[in-house]
Amino acid sequence: MAISAGMRVSYKGMTFEITDGLCIFMKDGLMVEGTIRKLIQTGEMKIIGGK
Repeated sequence: MAISAGMRVSYKGMTFEITDGLCIFMKDGLMVEGTIRKLIQTGEMKIIGGK
């Protein structure tokens, strides 16, 4: 599953946008590309749109 900058994802009821650095900024810190991929594979995070 390819993730790219500008994609919007949903995680724990909140929506985030993937930055140019392929990470997302959360209240409690930064989530990096590897973690995002893992969460999408396990179904915890959903892709809800993007470029």
